[in-house]
Amino acid sequence: MLFPNNSKEFPKDSENSPNNSEIILETSENVFQNISETFWNSLDKSQQLEAFLAVIRRLYQGEIERNGTYRYVLYDIFGFGSEAYRKAQEAGFLALHNSIKTADYEEELLEEFCTNYLEVTPQEFRSAYRKYIEDNI
Repeated sequence: MLFPNNSKEFPKDSENSPNNSEIILETSENVFQNISETFWNSLDKSQQLEAFLAVIRRLYQGEIERNGTYRYVLYDIFGFGSEAYRKAQEAGFLALHNSIKTADYEEELLEEFCTNYLEVTPQEFRSAYRKYIEDNI
């Protein structure tokens, strides 16, 4: 709620209340979420599935096949402009993107560790680790 109690003034900042910019940001996030949720709910299940598949296809292409940055996937794969940056971030795309990149980075570290320190492939390491777990649990 931007103006509590139908007031035309922003609430005063206090220790227990959010500041004006937090109120405006929260309000804009809620508006964007409401618009996208209303759109989603206006689709029938078949249309929702097709929309979901189109998004997943593009995410896979940008994140996995092309190993793209957040902006690359958003702008070049999806074809959006800068107006989408914040909205996509608020919807959780940046967190999703970073979690995918974290997994990629961890895989690179595992490969480097196995090759340089253990002199085995990551697959050999995983196989030996699974066997160890099976034998000892």
